[in-house]
Amino acid sequence: MRLTDLPDVNFTDPNKDVVESQVITIYERVIGRKLADGDPVRLFILAMTYIIILLLQKIDTDAKMNLLKYSKGSYLEHLGALVGVHRNTADKAVATVRFTLSEIRPTNVVIPEGTRVTSSDGKLFSTTALNLIKAGSPHGDFRCLALEAGIGSNGIELGELNQLVDPIPYVSQVSNITKTVGGTNIEDDESYRERIHEAPESFSVAGPTGAYMYWAKTASEDVGDVRVTSPTPGT
Repeated sequence: MRLTDLPDVNFTDPNKDVVESQVITIYERVIGRKLADGDPVRLFILAMTYIIILLLQKIDTDAKMNLLKYSKGSYLEHLGALVGVHRNTADKAVATVRFTLSEIRPTNVVIPEGTRVTSSDGKLFSTTALNLIKAGSPHGDFRCLALEAGIGSNGIELGELNQLVDPIPYVSQVSNITKTVGGTNIEDDESYRERIHEAPESFSVAGPTGAYMYWAKTASEDVGDVRVTSPTPGT
């Protein structure tokens, strides 16, 4: 069953008119007199009723956080932990950047780990390891990661990472020779909720369709949806 097919539930009824009527009726029954519209006691009760309504709304919201259909944020992560499903974290975009020398050197040129390059719009990337441009080579191609995770650093075209932030002797030019890819945002509640709902499918080792769908969606936040087919029965 899909989560959207489940009936809606409410743990309280914070209807303003109903609550006000109930509170005033109880008070009048206890005191034994009717309250006029302008009675100070009635006005005080209406003020207290507002607080009661807020509490009822909070009780309803907090109770729903225990149900997969309504849960969100850190509450949803607690439900996911019960079935071993954790929210996919944000990933950083990656690219290959070419460091070009002003002239060929007879010795190796060191490109320190963490050397930063940037685009004209300020998207920063840095090298992920200590690299060397070998002696006699005019350039070296090295892996660089975005400094910030998320999709915002994806799609930087070839040659747009062309500014060296941290100067290195003999390096005259930098340029990405691959388009930046792989950056993802932290998994949103809806996608995470669906994976928690599908998690029991993953417990089987018999290869059910649901298990393939679950593990494919778990692989990356880039996966939007999955369809499973088999070319022949049992295969």
